[in-house]
Amino acid sequence: MTPMAMLELAAAAFVGSHLAMSHPLRRPMINVLGEKGFMGVYSLVSLGTLIWMVMAARAIGAETLRWDAGEAGIVASSVLMWVGMILFVGSLRGNPAMPHFEGPPQFPAEPRGVFRITRHPMMWAFGLWAIVHAIVNPTPSGLVISEAVFVLALFGAALQDSKKRRLIGSPWKQW
Repeated sequence: MTPMAMLELAAAAFVGSHLAMSHPLRRPMINVLGEKGFMGVYSLVSLGTLIWMVMAARAIGAETLRWDAGEAGIVASSVLMWVGMILFVGSLRGNPAMPHFEGPPQFPAEPRGVFRITRHPMMWAFGLWAIVHAIVNPTPSGLVISEAVFVLALFGAALQDSKKRRLIGSPWKQW
């Protein structure tokens, strides 16, 4: 297997394992492992597939940039990174998408801060960061990794939202 094929496989495992464990496998895994056991396995698999991606990318060696971001690309990337950082930091407080081990997810009656913009600011932050990295590191391996993070962020946000609407119902829709 070529190093690039290994990276593509690792990226698919990273995205696929996140989506599978967050959605169809979540309940069965919690039934067997408990909430904290599930979070431990989820974290280990996520870290393992991330390390696999990094090692596979390093095995590729020297690569040629597909384009030069130029000054405009650097400025645009800086702005997007700044917006992503604001979304990420804002998502760390009062985020109903964060794991809750006891009872239903908690969220304020009215969205505040970054939650007035989106229900999934952390996922949008990762999506923006993926775009930034694609702009400033347009190597074949960099683009594979950026695509994996971007796809996971967007699909992850959509799947989270769908699950919350199904499980919480009207309060989630109103929020």
